[in-house]
Amino acid sequence: MLAERPDTTYSFMEDMKESGVVAAELAHEVRNVITIVSTLAALLGERYGDDPEVEETLTDLRGACDRGIHLARKLTAAARRVVEAAGPTDLSRVLARQVDQLGRIAPAGVRVTGEIDPNMRTPMAKRDVELIVGNLAINAFEAMTAGGTLTIRATRVPLVGAPDFVALVVVDTGPGMDEATLAQCFDIFFTTKPTGTGIGLYSVREAVERAGGRIAIDSAPSRGTTVSMYLPLA
Repeated sequence: MLAERPDTTYSFMEDMKESGVVAAELAHEVRNVITIVSTLAALLGERYGDDPEVEETLTDLRGACDRGIHLARKLTAAARRVVEAAGPTDLSRVLARQVDQLGRIAPAGVRVTGEIDPNMRTPMAKRDVELIVGNLAINAFEAMTAGGTLTIRATRVPLVGAPDFVALVVVDTGPGMDEATLAQCFDIFFTTKPTGTGIGLYSVREAVERAGGRIAIDSAPSRGTTVSMYLPLA
């Protein structure tokens, strides 16, 4: 079963005029950043000592803190209705780093693999690339309670007479979604989790479309979930 974002004409900034939406999206993003920070902190504690991996872990920790600082700036920008500058972003490099990081913080029994074409750049902002992959990864981790595989693929797609684009596909082997859940998965505030915010997929969709891309989800019970995004290349 395939779910696509309905072809409506409202803009991201029109939605964001509602302060409740702004607050909810930022709350969700902050929670994700804190999840990364706390997990990496725990990992650092386990590996403390004269271990060459400690410095790499500290680098990840600093990166997560930097994203937290950016969220504070984003709140100010939203209040002033300021549209922040986008990329270009070294997509291949950012995705490769995220695959590496996610592989080290994945729950027990979950494997993370990446298939990333080299030398791809996108006009999408780096923070939005991180938001997309981070949100989808956390959803997958929470769904794959019995273990599984998260695969992140990014492939350059050449076109004749038009600019190339990248197909960014995130696949998990979790339990999948039924038709009712799939039909609402992009709706803001919709969630199946007792403590969920219902902002994750909404934020992913808005980031993709803000960059001029498209997104679709294919999922079914016992068949996992595939999120396919088509993004412009710089």
